[in-house]
Amino acid sequence: MKTTPPLAETPPERLAEHPAVKAWAALNPPRVEPDGIETLKVRDKSAVYRLGGVGPDGSAVIAKRCRRPACLVERIIYERLLARQLVPALRWYGFVEGPDNAHSWLFLEDAGTGTYLPPYAEHRTLANQ
Repeated sequence: MKTTPPLAETPPERLAEHPAVKAWAALNPPRVEPDGIETLKVRDKSAVYRLGGVGPDGSAVIAKRCRRPACLVERIIYERLLARQLVPALRWYGFVEGPDNAHSWLFLEDAGTGTYLPPYAEHRTLANQ
């Protein structure tokens, strides 16, 4: 769940050049070029983007770029642990090695644009999945 407003959107004429779109294309999805890209978070070591319209039924996909060791741990969590759980969880779309071997990409279902509210038990439950 998003806790802060988007930082920026990528101009439509440059969507195919965005590193998140290039990494997403490596998974050979049915749709590669998004309707738009929102920057949700950028730090020195990581970045999170929302790729509009590239998921199933035109849904958004979250693209997360992080340092390779952190991405590998998160990948194991999504592929091995959460995939075996019987509780609802975000859909896992895949993992792509970055060209620099220092960073990688994770692709997940977008949880939506609602604000995370810790006092609500339902929000805490969803965040822990």
